[in-house]
Amino acid sequence: MRRKVFYFLLFTLFAVNCMACNLSADTTKTSKKADNPLIEDGYDVDADTVMGYYGKPIQHLTSFVNNTITLSCPTPDRWKGFYTWKGFKISNFYVKTGEASFRGMNAAILSPITMTTSIDSITDSIFTDRLLAIEYKGKRWVYSNVIHNTEADTMLSFEEIRTGKEGIELSYEAGQGYKYDYQLLINMSDGQPCLTNIYVEEHNSTAKYQATHQFDFTAFDDEGDFSLYRYRRHFPMLLRMGNYEAFGE
Repeated sequence: MRRKVFYFLLFTLFAVNCMACNLSADTTKTSKKADNPLIEDGYDVDADTVMGYYGKPIQHLTSFVNNTITLSCPTPDRWKGFYTWKGFKISNFYVKTGEASFRGMNAAILSPITMTTSIDSITDSIFTDRLLAIEYKGKRWVYSNVIHNTEADTMLSFEEIRTGKEGIELSYEAGQGYKYDYQLLINMSDGQPCLTNIYVEEHNSTAKYQATHQFDFTAFDDEGDFSLYRYRRHFPMLLRMGNYEAFGE
């Protein structure tokens, strides 16, 4: 009888230990999964490569001729007319959402009025690229490859522009539980606007996972400084993944 009781207690102890081990393993696995930046809720891996606006395709309709920024198609009557900024003649279709200056370089973000929260209806609206306009010593550039084209009613829709200590900065933040943000640094070099630096920061909701990534574009390759025309919207994501070689493609 005593032997049966002994074996019963031994079996019970063994079963409890097995359950404890399994529970411990499951808990560890769940913890690692929660800290995985690719799985954390609230993170949009495609945030910087949006190709549509409310389900409609982004068209590329910018026309920049003789310092005039307008559409390459007829402008709807309600937005006809122009305003001026730093020698640019800008169609009323484009709204200046922010501007900054650094050592004689002036930059502004221009958004199609159809891609701002001031529009009551988007029915049959024209959706085209947001623009970055830059003026320096009477020369002017327009970039349709820099500013996000995400929906305007989202909490964080596109970059903010400001004057930094070392140049003009464009900053962007995305995510809810998982936060992802970056800063672009722009300077004049060899008489043209150039990308100087990208800094990316990310962390999960508990801040248990944090990471920073940075890349210096000065003297990037044999072509010299990195012209802003070579920038693509997905560069911060490439930096986050460590795919530096793709910057030169």
